[in-house]
Amino acid sequence: MGAEISIVNKTHVPLVVSLWQISPLYFDNFVPAGGTFHRKTGNIHVTIRARIWNGENGYSNWDNVVPITAALLGGLTLGAGALAAGGVALAAVGLAAIELPAWLTAAAVTGAQVYSYGSSLMVISGAYAAGNILTQVKEWTTKGCIVSHGWFLKGHRRFEIRGGPEAVEVEGKFLIDANTMKEFELVEITD
Repeated sequence: MGAEISIVNKTHVPLVVSLWQISPLYFDNFVPAGGTFHRKTGNIHVTIRARIWNGENGYSNWDNVVPITAALLGGLTLGAGALAAGGVALAAVGLAAIELPAWLTAAAVTGAQVYSYGSSLMVISGAYAAGNILTQVKEWTTKGCIVSHGWFLKGHRRFEIRGGPEAVEVEGKFLIDANTMKEFELVEITD
């Protein structure tokens, strides 16, 4: 008999959600805030992983092939790839003339910086938090914001991913408020 899993994204940012064994067996490269990842599976043990979507960090079917081939051939090292960051002004990314949320407007007035990760994720940061938030967002987009091992899928298991920072989408860019950081958490929903 098979199993199924549903994971609701209760955060303010889009996520890449996957179920792993050696590699990502099941994945969805874009689960929007409020959206649901749903898959029918066999009765299997998995690691549940999620990372903040940045437009460039999704999976492909090759992500299933390479780790298995590496394990069979014995030792292949793959680099995660470097993410570049640089401070730019709001006007430089074309966001100065748009109606922005209050937290974003306040951040711009106080001289906050905008840091870009990937093609669509931007981070707003006050100078006090620039180093921490850049490191944190890099981890959340590469290593993951949720890595939870040892889930046995049987029947229909339901979860929610909660926490993370406040964020808003403005013209295809996700802007994160550095002052609202909360740890991401995976919560199983039981009736």
